This record gives sequence, structure tokens and C-alpha cells, in this order.
Amino acid sequence: MTKKNLWLGILALTLVFTMTVVGCDDGSTDSKGNNNNSGSGSTGDIKVFAPSSAAITSLTIENSAGKIVKSDSSRISAKGWRSYTVAVGSYTIKAVIVGQNFRQTGYATVIAGGVTNVRF
Repeated sequence: MTKKNLWLGILALTLVFTMTVVGCDDGSTDSKGNNNNSGSGSTGDIKVFAPSSAAITSLTIENSAGKIVKSDSSRISAKGWRSYTVAVGSYTIKAVIVGQNFRQTGYATVIAGGVTNVRF
């Protein structure tokens, strides 16, 4: 009886070890090249959201060296959003925000990698 319990214990440990090794995520991508790990990869998405009572009429994204990498002059409506794909890194976003009785410029500094949400 003791011999059977020993083999049953060895079998259980082997099963646990195998499930642990097979179940671990190694960070690789699937066959379509998608990687669901939002912090990895060489690109990131910056999602810019307009305020609820105003719209963004002009948007500029600059990298840490001050070079403009994205520029958009199409309107982002109130409560709307737009996504911009950039390389992983640090960026400054400048948005011209226009409401019913005002016009202002908003700034945001972000580190892009995965999906980064920016609300003005």
C-alpha cells in the first residue's frame, strides 16, 4: 500500500510541475503577431479624449527631442476620442480645446507603451 501511495504522490507532483511549466506565459506572440501584454513591444497607442463640453480642433504629439511625430487638425468632438500609434517613449501632447465661450491650449506629458489614455 505504501508503494502505491509513493507512486501516486510522484504522479501528482509530476502533473503539478507539468501544468506549471505549460501554463506559464513566456511573452511570445500568437500566430497573427498580436501581443496582449500592454507594456511590451515597440509601439504604443495614445488615445486622446475630448472634454465633455468642448472639442479638440488641433492636436500635436512631440517626442522627447521636441520633434513632431503626429499632427492632426481634424476635429475630435465633445466626448469623442481618437487613437494615434507611436513608438514606445515619452511624448508631449498639445491640444487646442474649443468650447462655446472659450478657447484654450491643453498640454499632457505621457510615456507611451501599450495603450495610454489622455483626457483633456
